[in-house]
Amino acid sequence: MENKKKYIDLTYLTELSNGSEEFIDKMIGIFIEQAPEAIGNLETHLQSKNWQGLKATAHKMKSSISIMGITELEAVVTELEANSEKEINSEKAPELVKKIKEVTEAAIEELKVIK
Repeated sequence: MENKKKYIDLTYLTELSNGSEEFIDKMIGIFIEQAPEAIGNLETHLQSKNWQGLKATAHKMKSSISIMGITELEAVVTELEANSEKEINSEKAPELVKKIKEVTEAAIEELKVIK
C-alpha cells in the first residue's frame, strides 16, 4: 500500500489493523463517507455561531483525522475545539474551518486513489 501521500499517512491505521487490507479499506470507506458530513456540520455550526456544536463536531473528527494520519489537521482541529469550548478567538474559527475543509477534501481524494 502506498503511504507516500501529501496529506495522509496510513502507518498508524496499518499498525492498528495488523496489516489487514479489509480493515484498512473499511476504515477508509467510513472516513470518505462521514468526513464530508462532518465538514458540513462544522460550516453549519459556524454560520449559526453554535459553539457547542462546533466543539462537538471538531472533537468527533479528531480520532478519524489521527487514524488517517492527517497530521496537518491535528493541531487545527484541537485549536478549533478548544476555542469553541471557551467561545474565544471566534474571529479565527472561519479560517480554521476552511483549513479543515480544504485538507480533508484533499485527503479524501488521496484515499479514493487507494480504495
